[in-house]
Amino acid sequence: MLFCVLIFKATEAWAEKFPGIEINDGAVVFTTTVPAAAGNFSVETRFLRGSPTVEKDIKISQQRKILKGPRFNPDDTVRLRFVLDNGGRPFRQSIIKYQGRPMLAYDRPQDRFSYFQMPNDHGGVDLKEWILVRRPNCPQGSCYQWYLKGEDFNRRIVFTAGRDGINIQRQMIVQGIDPMDYAAQRHVIEAVRRALKKMDMHFAGEDILGQVKPVIYKTKEGVPKQGVINIRDHQMLEVTINEPPQNYPLLIDPGLELYNKKIK
Repeated sequence: MLFCVLIFKATEAWAEKFPGIEINDGAVVFTTTVPAAAGNFSVETRFLRGSPTVEKDIKISQQRKILKGPRFNPDDTVRLRFVLDNGGRPFRQSIIKYQGRPMLAYDRPQDRFSYFQMPNDHGGVDLKEWILVRRPNCPQGSCYQWYLKGEDFNRRIVFTAGRDGINIQRQMIVQGIDPMDYAAQRHVIEAVRRALKKMDMHFAGEDILGQVKPVIYKTKEGVPKQGVINIRDHQMLEVTINEPPQNYPLLIDPGLELYNKKIK
């Protein structure tokens, strides 16, 4: 059913009001807040209107409760930006609906990206993304490259390999060592982490902000398969789908879950 909706409901016009989406002159914005006793968790995802490619500006805010009393510390806020390399082939934006839910769509002849955002069952927020690929775009089949940028004081945002997907990790930057020397930076951080662990102390200041789930897709016959996802230079993700033209169109589901988990 979803496959058919994504194929045939491609060009619905912009609307002024949709529940769950704010549309203004500059952006389409999804905002999701997950209430919690320890402090609310909120994700605001802003898509720039008129952009020739998919640009996701994400603000993650986590309240931290003060140990004594009902007050909260100021929100721990971090900003991420994901930019898709469109290969010189621009998109057109529109709003579509699926089962009454508004979704933001990016269209061009060979593919369409569709988005909405919602809380999940374990305290995080899912940014849902479906990619309908009508035909191959590279010799291997279908290839996509995402670039990550992050803003935070004295910390970098990078992709790291996780157990169940690709982690989005906030890492400390060691002063006095070239910030671009990733290996040397991590060597010092891990040495400090091991030393503190021996003293039954935890290394504070690094956390996982979310995870890119494994890239699952279906062929036109509905056969589920898994694509290949690789990290390049710590801040670029490369997704490759090896499928011959006769198996298109494809429906790809590369989910993004956002949360805030401290690294011990």
